[in-house]
Amino acid sequence: MVTHVEKLGMRRYSGMFKNALETVCNIRPENITSKMACLKRALGRSEAVLAVCKLPSILLMSERRLSHKLEFLRMEFGLEPSYTAHGLAILAYDLEKRVMPRHYVIEVLEVKDLVKKDIDLYIVFAYTEKKFVGKYIDRYSERVLGLADAYAAACAGKIPEIQP
Repeated sequence: MVTHVEKLGMRRYSGMFKNALETVCNIRPENITSKMACLKRALGRSEAVLAVCKLPSILLMSERRLSHKLEFLRMEFGLEPSYTAHGLAILAYDLEKRVMPRHYVIEVLEVKDLVKKDIDLYIVFAYTEKKFVGKYIDRYSERVLGLADAYAAACAGKIPEIQP
């Protein structure tokens, strides 16, 4: 198992080595290989190794779910592989209940010129629900009528059209 972890690019004395070892012990070797191939296709070899070294538990995600999230982040948000590899927490968040609704709110606020266009999505997704609502929903609800309702609908899986 130690050899498998080292083959993933993890250094034996890394702080994440123990986590990687625990992860590898819970996955069949052929699944590790296929998930690494998926990561390499989406991120590139060096970024895939970086991703696994930073967050070994990424290998516990199903290959279908992993590839879906990576593709969505690249196609819908235009996130570069290096950004995704460095901000891996994004992959841990629920796409439909957290990532997409928050992205919707940010898009609405960008269209209305209430937030800057190059806002760091990693930070937006990482906020607790309370902090996100306070910073983006409550703060702008008077200037963008229906924002709270639109966010609630988006969280329920019904992403509304962005109104200019």
